[in-house]
Amino acid sequence: MPPDGPSGRTRAPVAGEIYVEFLRQGNTLRATAIDAASGAEAFVTGPVGAFQGDLQKLAVAKLMRLMGREPSSDGPDQNKTPPGQGRGIVV
Repeated sequence: MPPDGPSGRTRAPVAGEIYVEFLRQGNTLRATAIDAASGAEAFVTGPVGAFQGDLQKLAVAKLMRLMGREPSSDGPDQNKTPPGQGRGIVV
């Protein structure tokens, strides 16, 4: 048995750390993003054949938006709604 107990957990959750869980439910795949510090969760579903990386990116972005933080972007601001405008995205 490891010295830190049966679970093998060696440290407390770190602020900003996000866990992602995948669960298959019939013909769909559910990706759940969980904030380690607060326990807040956000999930997305997609087809079983979807790329897990895409579902993970969507779930994390949804969690960040839920928590009031801006998700880190790899590229230019795409599909952003201009401030003060209605619903939808600019195409």
